[in-house]
Amino acid sequence: MYGRETMNNNKPQNVFVYGSLKKGFGNHDFVADQNFLGSAKTSSSDYMMISLGAFPAVCPYPGAYKVTGEVYEVDPYTMHALDQLEGNGRLYNREQRDFILDSGRSVKAWVYLMNINVAKQLFSKNNTRASSVQKDGDSLVWL
Repeated sequence: MYGRETMNNNKPQNVFVYGSLKKGFGNHDFVADQNFLGSAKTSSSDYMMISLGAFPAVCPYPGAYKVTGEVYEVDPYTMHALDQLEGNGRLYNREQRDFILDSGRSVKAWVYLMNINVAKQLFSKNNTRASSVQKDGDSLVWL
């Protein structure tokens, strides 16, 4: 794990969170001290959200839904911690996408996406219900 001092030469980056990292959820402490830019939605309707029990997975799925979440500007140390938490490269893949903040401003941010086939396998193995994923207009939100 990198210490703050070894990573402080890099600039902050935006990250979109949609599950347990949001305000009021169990992993919010990871981003609580970072710069909250606002609530946001994906700019396109090319995603599906699947409940995996304690957390959701968002998967690329053309022509499906938008996803609602929050955008934070995070320091490099926090981004590294999020990569570890999300299993970047194993469980999720961090990808940069476009988002629209509630203020109407467009931003690019990193988001952790899961392959739809992996999500379906985890869903069936865990025998979970999708009750925490709710439709809100044109988007899906984790409650």
